[in-house]
Amino acid sequence: MRALKFAIAVMAVLIVGGIAVIGATLVQRASRSGPEPKLPAFAQAALGQPDGTAILSMTADGGRLVLHVEGGGLGQRLLIVDLGSGALLGTVALGGGR
Repeated sequence: MRALKFAIAVMAVLIVGGIAVIGATLVQRASRSGPEPKLPAFAQAALGQPDGTAILSMTADGGRLVLHVEGGGLGQRLLIVDLGSGALLGTVALGGGR
């Protein structure tokens, strides 16, 4: 019985300590006040696509922009663009890359 009481006391201390750490972390994060980080701006991104290329759709996620394009004498393809710099990271040909 004595061991059970000791185990309960130790677990209670661990629970209270854990809640205190979580609370302190939340207060610390909430009290941080700094300027919002600025992303580098770019005026125009040249993607090197031929004339007649049309954007079918686009999706932004995780600092990258994925453009689904077609035309310009090439088949449908995906262009992956870095949103921070505007640089073309890669191209994925769709449908055999006609």
